[in-house]
Amino acid sequence: MAYRLLQAEHRLKYFHWIFLCMVVSLLAGCPEAPGIRQYEVTRPEFVERGNVDVPQAPQVELEPATTWGAIWPRGNQAWFFKATASPEAVAGLATKWKEFVASVKFSDGGNPEWTLPDGWSQLPGNQFRFATLVMKDSAGAPIELTVSSLPRAPEQWESQLDANLSRWKGQLGIGPMESSSVSQTTEKQGDDEVVFVLMQGSRAKGQGMMGGMPAPGAAPGGNRPAAETGQTKPPAVNEVQKMVEGEIKLSPPAEWKPGKLNAFRKAAYEVTRGDERVEITVIDLAGESGGLLENINRWRDQVGMPAIELAALTSELKNVKTANGPAQLVEIEGSQGQSILGAVLPRGDRTWFVKLQGSTALAQQEKARFLEFLETSALP
Repeated sequence: MAYRLLQAEHRLKYFHWIFLCMVVSLLAGCPEAPGIRQYEVTRPEFVERGNVDVPQAPQVELEPATTWGAIWPRGNQAWFFKATASPEAVAGLATKWKEFVASVKFSDGGNPEWTLPDGWSQLPGNQFRFATLVMKDSAGAPIELTVSSLPRAPEQWESQLDANLSRWKGQLGIGPMESSSVSQTTEKQGDDEVVFVLMQGSRAKGQGMMGGMPAPGAAPGGNRPAAETGQTKPPAVNEVQKMVEGEIKLSPPAEWKPGKLNAFRKAAYEVTRGDERVEITVIDLAGESGGLLENINRWRDQVGMPAIELAALTSELKNVKTANGPAQLVEIEGSQGQSILGAVLPRGDRTWFVKLQGSTALAQQEKARFLEFLETSALP
């Protein structure tokens, strides 16, 4: 009997232990069997450091345009009288143009003097122009007649003349060998042989306005304060780089070393790695300084590339952000291992040019820093 009681007691303890284990298991919960789970994620796109939004510049709308003027060789100087307007405006100003040319005389100091026709006015010159004369078309819209000079080598005058005529052609989108839309005559004015030029071509719509035009893709009024343009977010610059009226604030990367300055450069930097070198420069020039096309073709020539015509301008440009608003960026890979990254930024009555030039491989390595430099630097 005692033995059976002992067996019963052991069974009760056993079942009690099993019961406790079940309760603990229920309270703790059972782990779920591992399974396969699926997730959907968006593949990140490549974003270049420095600038995120670099859309293609919109199409440039063209309009007919005529350039007319006189190239006046005199001793060791060549004087250039030049204006561009619509064909209708040129026809309406023909009589006053002849009247003006007939009045031009040269002082003992070698500078031209003239009598202004009725309705014309004169603005002061600057380091690039001797004078700017302002005419009016039939609707009263102002048209600039620029007067400038360059040193002249009489023994090389023919090639110098051809080079300047080619430059004028390029501004109107006329091919260098095209002559059907160009009229060129030589007439005696006193003792001088003056070349009179008339060219028919095209230009970006609105480019003839006084004071320059926004670059293609730039918002109208881009140089006005934020309150006028509806801009609510200030330029992305830190406290040290805030814009001060009339002052330039630059923020070069630490990797850029100071470069060589001259009369035109507001700033210069350089980067050298082994045998490779690039130079970064910042300059400003009056007005449009010849316009986008002329400057891009000048840069293309510097790296051994042929000039382009006006119709191809759009495909060469991209919009980029700067502390002052949008600028036009061009990338030119040259034929001899040299490249240019250049930004053109109109600001009021001046145009700023920020350019990186040098070894193609190093230029590509410095591109992100160049874009960041554009975005954080403030120009007056």
